[in-house]
Amino acid sequence: MHQLNQWHPGYSVFVKELDDHHKELFNLLNELYDAYLQNSHKEKVGSIISRLFDYTTIHFAAEESYFVKFEYEQTSQHKKEHQQFLDKIKTFQADYSKNSTVLTLQIINFLHEWIHHHIMNTDRNYIICFQKGGLK
Repeated sequence: MHQLNQWHPGYSVFVKELDDHHKELFNLLNELYDAYLQNSHKEKVGSIISRLFDYTTIHFAAEESYFVKFEYEQTSQHKKEHQQFLDKIKTFQADYSKNSTVLTLQIINFLHEWIHHHIMNTDRNYIICFQKGGLK
């Protein structure tokens, strides 16, 4: 399988559950990238987008439950980013049938940038809060 990006320890938020979730997000991104390179994206992208939406919904719910449990100060902004991501994925789902090739590239670029930025910036902000709460 071709890989656009891989999870590595530098992406760790030091919570095994959340790191495992992030690894799966990288897997979905790479699965989409591989389908695009093999020119099989037309058959696979709709399914991958649906799985991505479902998986991120579960992942975001897990993170957000910890925000409440540990009284994370940046909860509001973080949840806003989550909702913006889900809204964008819904838009991709709705638009996919109109222009699959162009949209596949847009989805890949969006996911690549968003996953990297969100984990390395936004998610890293909760590390100390979660560690103080004893989450590992």
